[in-house]
Amino acid sequence: MPTQLAIRRELLRREPSLGQVEAIASLTGTTIVVNRLAVGTVLSGKFIEKWLVRGESTVAADRVRMCSGYTASSGTLTHAGTAYSDTTATDEEVEIHEQEPYLLDLAI
Repeated sequence: MPTQLAIRRELLRREPSLGQVEAIASLTGTTIVVNRLAVGTVLSGKFIEKWLVRGESTVAADRVRMCSGYTASSGTLTHAGTAYSDTTATDEEVEIHEQEPYLLDLAI
């Protein structure tokens, strides 16, 4: 039986209007770098006010943040919330949600 995490990510992959799933290249307390988003030509406001979900984080408090900045040249997503305490992102993906993530969780 698939997990809620697997179902949610599959929904995001199949329906782009809900959001997207991206591999994390690196992260710090306030940033997530996604190499695939390092395109250089996208407006800096593209991901602002989108929800960033780290479903694989080992710290529950690090799960959800709201994006407050995006640097297209490096693929860096920044959040102004509490700094991540878990900054280990080995084989981790970030979900970028258009709507509050709990709504998708409830739908599942």
